[in-house]
Amino acid sequence: MSDISAEPDEYEREIRDLGERYVLVLLARPEARR
Repeated sequence: MSDISAEPDEYEREIRDLGERYVLVLLARPEARR
């Protein structure tokens, strides 16, 4: 837990990366949305 508070930038960057991947998957595979 202390790691997250120590480096919020990296934590935010990881969340953003996951979000971008999720969006890319939805755009690439629209049938995946249910």
